[in-house]
Amino acid sequence: MLLPGRDRRLNEPAMPDLMALAAAAAEGMRPALDVPFVLFGHSMGALLAFEVTRVLGARHGLVPERLYASAYRAPHLPHRTRHRGQLPRDELIQELMAMGGTPPQLSQHPELWDLVLPTMRADFTACESYRHVQSSPLECPITALGGVADALVDEEELRAWQEHTRGPFQVRRFPGGHFFLQTAQELVLHLLNQDLEALLAAGSGRP
Repeated sequence: MLLPGRDRRLNEPAMPDLMALAAAAAEGMRPALDVPFVLFGHSMGALLAFEVTRVLGARHGLVPERLYASAYRAPHLPHRTRHRGQLPRDELIQELMAMGGTPPQLSQHPELWDLVLPTMRADFTACESYRHVQSSPLECPITALGGVADALVDEEELRAWQEHTRGPFQVRRFPGGHFFLQTAQELVLHLLNQDLEALLAAGSGRP
């Protein structure tokens, strides 16, 4: 599902409320979830995927075969930073550049920042204003993924995801920083292929 403020929905304002975004995403995805499925979220997307999983379970009785939480600390842990969504333009750009993963066209065409910064501000605000509400652990397994050189998320913060599942849990770390999905793409895809092949071979194990 494509979120507001991105790609062909770039003309729509991004949503700075993560819980509202999770509810909208769950409703948008639901018609396609009549087959076994997994959810994968990277960075803010990991937090969003976690809350989407909770919405799907609570409202529709739908449970993914596995949740992949990539490059984000467990939801109950405190935020490391505050107010990045309110930073002045130049400081926000510096923050994004320091995180890595910035598309090269932004450096070549600085005017493109004006298109992406509103969405980035909304994303930061959504994460920083998020408040975890304690509830029963998820029924699905969780795999927490991270980059060994990620300065934003350490291994302990990844392992803390274990508190949010009744099922199997594992941590997998890959070469690279916060955007290891780019630098270790083949390794990540290999992991996903292995898991999905096992899921298909097991026939999901559900009636």
